[in-house]
Amino acid sequence: MHNGQISGFDRIRRRMEAILSDELFHARTGTTDSELLFLLALEFGLDQNPQGAIARAIATVERLSAGVSDDVLVRFTAAFSDGRSLYAVRYATDSRPPTLYAAPLGDASSYCLVSEPLNDEVDRWAEIPDGSIVVVGDAGLSVERFLPEMPAQAA
Repeated sequence: MHNGQISGFDRIRRRMEAILSDELFHARTGTTDSELLFLLALEFGLDQNPQGAIARAIATVERLSAGVSDDVLVRFTAAFSDGRSLYAVRYATDSRPPTLYAAPLGDASSYCLVSEPLNDEVDRWAEIPDGSIVVVGDAGLSVERFLPEMPAQAA
C-alpha cells in the first residue's frame, strides 16, 4: 500500500529504472511511482532489512529529484510486510504526508493500520507522527523515527 507522490516523477522515472537489476526491471508490470519505489526497495534488500531498504529507496528518490529540480517533494505513507511483521512508514519532505492511524484490536495483541479511522471511536485511533516507521510484530506495536538515508560509502 502506498499513498503519496513523487514530484517530477516523469523526469526521474528512467533514472530510477536504471538502478534496478534486470530481474526486477522485467518484473515491472505497471507505470506508477508506487510500483517503482517498491521495486527499488526490493533492489536495496527489502527482504533482509525492510527499514534500511525503504530509507535508502526514499533517499535515492530525493537525490534524483534534487538533480532535476530545486523543489524536491516526496510524500510517502506506505505499508508492507515480510510475512512476520507489518511495517508502515509516514514521511514527507514538506511535513505534509498522507495520514496513517493505528488502533489496537481486541486485547491489544493485534493492531489495525489505516489511512483514516474506520469508525467514530476517535479515542481508539492514534495518528502516527510524520517521520515515523511503525513495526507490528510479535512484540506488539513500536513507533520509531524514520529518516531516509543512503548507506555510508566504502573508503
